[in-house]
Amino acid sequence: MRTMTTILIRLPKRFKDTFKLNGEELKLITKFDEFGNRVMEGEVVKTPLKYDCPCEEGDTIYFHHHVVMESNQKFVYEDDDIYQVRYHPEDPYQSQAFAYKNKEGEILPMSNWVLLEPIIAESKLKSDVLEIVTFEEEQNTDGIVTMLTDEMKMNGLRKGDRVRFSKNSDYEIEIDGKKYWRMKMSDLELIYG
Repeated sequence: MRTMTTILIRLPKRFKDTFKLNGEELKLITKFDEFGNRVMEGEVVKTPLKYDCPCEEGDTIYFHHHVVMESNQKFVYEDDDIYQVRYHPEDPYQSQAFAYKNKEGEILPMSNWVLLEPIIAESKLKSDVLEIVTFEEEQNTDGIVTMLTDEMKMNGLRKGDRVRFSKNSDYEIEIDGKKYWRMKMSDLELIYG
């Protein structure tokens, strides 16, 4: 079984619904933070027929949360744990696949998605005497380039570059236990020199 444009993945659980506390496994009610508890990685079962996909069967793929949230992503076949991840090799707008981890453990970006190491914005209001309470959240604007696509190299980006990005582009994804921000190349505004 293969599809034309989607990567088929095995996803036994859609949500992180358990956690450990003092060695005991406890059940978590995911409805209170459904977005934060979604699973965004799975095992590649089949690659698409139409595109030459860099990942292979058995690799781990990291994808958009819509894969587990939308009912049409489930692939109804013999196995209940199979889901579809939309894929396009160059256009991030048409691809839900952000990155993959190959059998050597190397993490590589997909579909020209940009993955940045977060630089969290600090509050501009500080005081050693008073506790300042504000309801405004600081906007994150900067990150460090961690993985390069061919498009990023063609645009002069290098691993380790600090970049500025457009407002609200800092979509958070966890890859191998580490937090990244995922965005499109068009979200990058400048490279610090």
